[in-house]
Amino acid sequence: MDYIQVTLLTLLLGLVVTLLIFFLQNLETRKGGKSQYSKPTFLIIGPNNSGKTALFFKLTSDDDHKQQFTHTVSSIEPNVKEISLPFSKPRLGSKYQLIDYPGHIKYSKLLTKLMNEDITLKNIKGIIYVIDSSSTAINGEAVKLISKQLFTLLSSTEKLPTGVDFLFAVNKQDLFDSKPIHKVKETLELEMTKLIKNELQAKKFQENNENELESEENDNAIREFWSSTMGLHQSFKFEFLEGNMDFVGGSILKNKAGNWENWVDERVVN
Repeated sequence: MDYIQVTLLTLLLGLVVTLLIFFLQNLETRKGGKSQYSKPTFLIIGPNNSGKTALFFKLTSDDDHKQQFTHTVSSIEPNVKEISLPFSKPRLGSKYQLIDYPGHIKYSKLLTKLMNEDITLKNIKGIIYVIDSSSTAINGEAVKLISKQLFTLLSSTEKLPTGVDFLFAVNKQDLFDSKPIHKVKETLELEMTKLIKNELQAKKFQENNENELESEENDNAIREFWSSTMGLHQSFKFEFLEGNMDFVGGSILKNKAGNWENWVDERVVN
């Protein structure tokens, strides 16, 4: 067997092995079925230091420890726990997954994958977006980061005919410098208006993707969604969206989270 034949045989063998590996991976995926996260889920999201993780531990603790405040540090990995809901009657309830997702902006793409591919949108029963309402935390760059994350989240959740319900848990309302709930909402709507207008004028919504055609199609879909949402309006309002957008105040530190628990219970019962 000459050199050329050996080379061709080696290439052919390599191709066969590659195809075999690809086939086995797909077969295993089909056998394995859904992702481990594909179950009815409530997501807790928000900026760093807003109180997400403290709320997660409060909601997942037993009755004897619910009154206690848990001091936490900013999470760098998701916290996941299965709980029985509704909170009012956990023994008679059903199992739901509660996920506390890290707030850093660099995790936004992984969050999008988690929502769309792992949990899947139809399994998301509600999103709890925790906001620090103190005056230093709801100004400037912080509001821009919140708006960017909301823009990405809503571009996904509003794909569903009825959207996904959001609870904006306006935390730290016990502080003397906290902004009123309606002011927090207005501040976000103003920043969202600027962001949406800028994005609609931009050539691309995302960084270049390996699949340019897929990226362009996704950009067009997002552009069409936000254009239709804004319509002839000059400013964005949360009421324009399909999902319910509820702004509810509270304080994890002062153990005032009852209204947030009631919001979750309503989504479970209805």
